[in-house]
Amino acid sequence: MAKGWEKAPYYTDVVYVTQRGLRVALGTSQNDWAWGHIQEYRQSAKIETSLRAISASKFWVCRTERINAKFAEFEESLKQYSSAFSALSSYPEAKKKIEKEAFFRLLSEARDLEGKPIPDVTLRAMLSGMYRESNPNHVAVLGYKKALEDLQANPDQFPEVDYLAKVYGMLLGTDELTVFYRETDSRTVYQVSVYGVNTSYEECRAKEIEKMMENFFGFLNYDNLSYVLKALIALYFIHYIKPFDNYNDLIASLLAKAILANGGLGEAASIIPLEKILKKGPKFDDIDGEIQRSADITYFLMYAMDTLRGEIASGLDAFTRARREALDIEARRGPVKEEEPEPEKPVEPTPIVMAPNPAPKPVEVPAEKQEEAERLVAPKPEPVPVVASYAFVAPKSELSDKEIRDAARYIRQTNPNIRKAQALFFAGHCTMGCYYTIQDFKRATKCAYETARTSMDNLAREGFYQKLQIKNKFVYKPIKQGENDQ
Repeated sequence: MAKGWEKAPYYTDVVYVTQRGLRVALGTSQNDWAWGHIQEYRQSAKIETSLRAISASKFWVCRTERINAKFAEFEESLKQYSSAFSALSSYPEAKKKIEKEAFFRLLSEARDLEGKPIPDVTLRAMLSGMYRESNPNHVAVLGYKKALEDLQANPDQFPEVDYLAKVYGMLLGTDELTVFYRETDSRTVYQVSVYGVNTSYEECRAKEIEKMMENFFGFLNYDNLSYVLKALIALYFIHYIKPFDNYNDLIASLLAKAILANGGLGEAASIIPLEKILKKGPKFDDIDGEIQRSADITYFLMYAMDTLRGEIASGLDAFTRARREALDIEARRGPVKEEEPEPEKPVEPTPIVMAPNPAPKPVEVPAEKQEEAERLVAPKPEPVPVVASYAFVAPKSELSDKEIRDAARYIRQTNPNIRKAQALFFAGHCTMGCYYTIQDFKRATKCAYETARTSMDNLAREGFYQKLQIKNKFVYKPIKQGENDQ
């Protein structure tokens, strides 16, 4: 490249420009000479993959020395991200807080990708276990939450056809798929590009999907690329050919996360915000068009890394802060002291107890007076299940104060029969396997006993608690809320 344009390496190694981007950078549309030099420089470092575009061209990656260094640096940052997240396992409360906030952002991105009108308070309810609606617009985002949780719990599952079928079923809200790959061409198959050269496809033709997916899985299994690059290419490829009738971008994100998880990032892969990369905009549209014209997938790789670089750095900072805060809390608590066993008490002789005088005979009350007294004391309760015994536990709520307020607001928005105090009480007293009493409500809300009793009964009537009778006392067992109840 001795006779080439001296700035060609800059517009590849530093800024991987499209032809339109070069026109903006140079301030002129007369850039064919410069673009030719850039293309020549890139071709000298071209590495083809086995993955084919809709046009049958092979996708390729530009692997100059400086671009390879960028790939290595990005992959190292992901490994650090994964290690830092795994280290939080020693601090479960801090890790859970990080996960909740990360999942909220991911569900927000999923909602935006699909254009679903879901309020933030509903997303929070999905995460806190308070979700109670039957809204078809929410099914895909609920399914996305399930898929993320499944991936986090099982990061070693292999990203193959069965995995795609599983997550597609989750997004559709069904255990049995009647249709897998798309069978019709629902969109405009292609449109003339802005340059009037070649074509820019909106999707792959339905009859070609199976063949293209077979080629794709062959690429995943056999091409000599790092799992990070394969994950990013998979993210673009599913978005590009749209093999499913619905939710292609969500499936693309989940598949890419699964490749990262299986490749070595583990559970941390589930919270990497790949969804951000697929957000439409002028820049994304520009690189998408350029990839389709040239089959140069490097555009997407560079764009994806640029999009995620700040997110990864922010995540690392958040993990560090969470760990530091957890250590501060431990330091304030001090070391845990082991309790010394109490010394055995000497056995005292059993005292001789004199028999008491006979108890006085009870005063007889007329039957009609007794019935009237019982009626005035309390109405006869409805029949409720009776349990022999229970272990009363009133643990601290797993939700923060803000989460409790958000959950209470959501409960009131979705159930007009629940009052504010009742919603707040349930949001803070809903630990599964525990029991709560009327006295708990009375103490928590500082209300009269009768108000507490009617409030707990109302919560039971509306499906938040199961009312149980233990001898002559009533307790209330939380009923699991959420999408499983739909």
